[in-house]
Amino acid sequence: MIHVVLGGPDPALTMIGFSPNDLVVGVDRGAMRLLDQNFSVDLAVGDFDSVSEEEFNTIASLARKVVRLKPEKDDTDTEYALKMIADMNRSDDIMLYGAFKGRLDHTLSNIWLGYQPRFASILTRLHYRSQRAIGCFFTPGTHLVTQYKNWKYLSFISLTPIKRLTLDGSKYPLDNVDLSHPMALISNEFLPSHPVNKEKGAEKSLQMTLSFEEGTILMLQTIDD
Repeated sequence: MIHVVLGGPDPALTMIGFSPNDLVVGVDRGAMRLLDQNFSVDLAVGDFDSVSEEEFNTIASLARKVVRLKPEKDDTDTEYALKMIADMNRSDDIMLYGAFKGRLDHTLSNIWLGYQPRFASILTRLHYRSQRAIGCFFTPGTHLVTQYKNWKYLSFISLTPIKRLTLDGSKYPLDNVDLSHPMALISNEFLPSHPVNKEKGAEKSLQMTLSFEEGTILMLQTIDD
């Protein structure tokens, strides 16, 4: 798994669970946030305009690899980091922490990654993680969606027109519905009648099925403040 901690506030570092072959990437101030919590950093990348020179020197001395970018550039720090990750030709999931807090334009830029053709090869491996929202992208097909912990809300944000959208096992189902333009179908919920089979004593989770034939969808699971 690849853990990418962005520079935004509250990057939900408590949600990181490491395995031996995981790669840890700090983007701009995200690298300092990792080091402050005693995480090892395999790659630190960014223009580092959000850290002091002293903090950058700390990052440079402790991270295994540092790529310092010019402040004047066409890509955001996050986009540049994801380009580097895509070029690694790894097949594991990419977890983005801290993508949904801070400046609104940064949040939208992180969601708009789903529109960029250069990230098509890694799109379905991108997973957003924050304290109150998780998300991932889906492309055409049939997908089983499992509830995260006991989080209440389930939303489907279409980035494109959608063909034959079906939601089965949710409070508000759909059956082969076409969406002619991008729409935000929010505040749906899992149905208690669709539990996951787990070992006795394990925490119960719920599941539903999403299917569609054309388009791109961002799925979000959220909880109230």
